[in-house]
Amino acid sequence: MDNVALPSHIILIGPMGAGKTTIGRGVSQTLGLPFLDSDVEIERREGTTGASIADRHGVDRLHEVELEVFLSMATASDPAIICPAQSVIDSPEGRAELASHATIWLDADHETLLARTAGGGHRREMDPNEFTERRKARAPHLEAVSLARLDTTSRSVDECVDDVCRRFGVRP
Repeated sequence: MDNVALPSHIILIGPMGAGKTTIGRGVSQTLGLPFLDSDVEIERREGTTGASIADRHGVDRLHEVELEVFLSMATASDPAIICPAQSVIDSPEGRAELASHATIWLDADHETLLARTAGGGHRREMDPNEFTERRKARAPHLEAVSLARLDTTSRSVDECVDDVCRRFGVRP
């Protein structure tokens, strides 16, 4: 990597299925920075998945945990690649923290996102109508806090990683 002054954190945010984890790991490897994923951190801290938290305690509690985890990761002093849950955009505190870092909005077309998120796993099941409404409501906030929006629909992971890195002056 060239000697480039990187921001304290690069944050990749977007809906479930946009590629945050996969692209984030690639950016982390390319830039030589730690990778922090909210799903992993939630499981470490809570001893269970986000889907389980939503099932047991409700979606509002899950979003509270997601915000707590993000704020903890984002206020750490060591630079990192951070991939929070998109729900952090719903909170004024989350938006302020996102805006204070180099935030890239990862997105994809609606059908692609629905296909990528089918099957659950660590993700909570979401009704397609709820998914649509949340995307629509969050888009203006994401646009306001992000340096750029990167559509991952038909681009390879390597192309997306290269695009993010180039935004910070690094030629992979």
